[in-house]
Amino acid sequence: MYETYYGFREKPFNIAPDPDFLYLSPKHRNAISSLDFGLMEESGIILFTGDIGTGKTTIIRHMLKKIGNEFIVAVVDNTNVDGDQLLGHILHGFGLMYHTDNKAATLEELTRFMSKMRAGNARPLLIIDEGQCLSHGALEEVRLLSNLQEGNRALLQIMLVGQPELNAKLNAPSMAALSQRVTVNYHLKPFDREETGHYIVHRLTTAGGHPSLFTDAAIDLVHRTTGGIPRAINIISHAALVYGFADDKTRIDTPVLEEILQDSENSGLGIDRWMKQESGGKVVLQAEEFTEHTPGPVATGAATGSPAGHEGLETRIDRIESQLAEYTNELRNFLKALLIKERNRSDRLLAAYTKLKTQFDALQGRLADDVDADDSRDEPAGEPDAVNPPRGSKTLSLVLEPKNKAGKD
Repeated sequence: MYETYYGFREKPFNIAPDPDFLYLSPKHRNAISSLDFGLMEESGIILFTGDIGTGKTTIIRHMLKKIGNEFIVAVVDNTNVDGDQLLGHILHGFGLMYHTDNKAATLEELTRFMSKMRAGNARPLLIIDEGQCLSHGALEEVRLLSNLQEGNRALLQIMLVGQPELNAKLNAPSMAALSQRVTVNYHLKPFDREETGHYIVHRLTTAGGHPSLFTDAAIDLVHRTTGGIPRAINIISHAALVYGFADDKTRIDTPVLEEILQDSENSGLGIDRWMKQESGGKVVLQAEEFTEHTPGPVATGAATGSPAGHEGLETRIDRIESQLAEYTNELRNFLKALLIKERNRSDRLLAAYTKLKTQFDALQGRLADDVDADDSRDEPAGEPDAVNPPRGSKTLSLVLEPKNKAGKD
């Protein structure tokens, strides 16, 4: 609804991952380079982690567009399954049949398929997204698949993608055999303030808008509120454009953002509540909170900067996940309520305009009657002058154009 008003070809802050809007920050470039290195070297398991909403899925989709026909790719994102179910999803991803009653036959068919692909210079690549949801049995299945080899090279390249909890699971003593196979490990961190500004400008211009639509002060507030998490930036920036459009704002400034935060708090949405801890108002995920991992052993709990270790990190991540799901639903309902509010306001303006127009028409009629009465007293009896018609025959014509915001819709 605000696209035309701000000159966009499309909405700039959609939440769904879109490689066309990918902003290649230094962190994102390093992530892509790490993934490319792992694929090029055909080395072990590639581990790619990042906090909720940092852009992991967008990077994966960007990578898949680049690799072309060199790889035969199976993507599995339904990971809340046991080991056998995961194996079934993997075979389905490669277009193979899963023999539910004969696991040995299933593995044999998968091995033959991968050998055939290798012989044809096509490399099988398995990408498992949402890896933090994998059970112990499913992770063990991944380890067994990483053992499939032909000569001295692995038949299957595996990429594990997930939230920081995945690191915690792989660091468990029971997962030592699997974690030792991780040779490339990258953790994607949130944006810093400068990157947040570049990201917002990039999204605006990619959608066809003006790069300075958001003031610097507004970007400061967006960064402080979101902690530099791209998905959270998209949510609050989209809401800012809705509010700005409703208030006839030509630029998005801090009062717009403050109104969003106030309205969300009053309605129970709590945008800032979702992204901040209750005590002290500290942003949950600061850009510098996690250290960047280099290829090598899986990071330990101390490397994440969490004083409570993995147990505290898992608890915090679980809380953020539940709050994110709750907030997404509430935001959808809130935006619907906002649209209804705008429609009601438009109806009230239209009713006021109709009343005013009726009064104006009545006033115009009385003025015309008064002019006719004056003319009838001044004109002598007889035919009216054909060259100079009576003043009463002239029509008073005024145009009243309502200032109605709904006219933009």
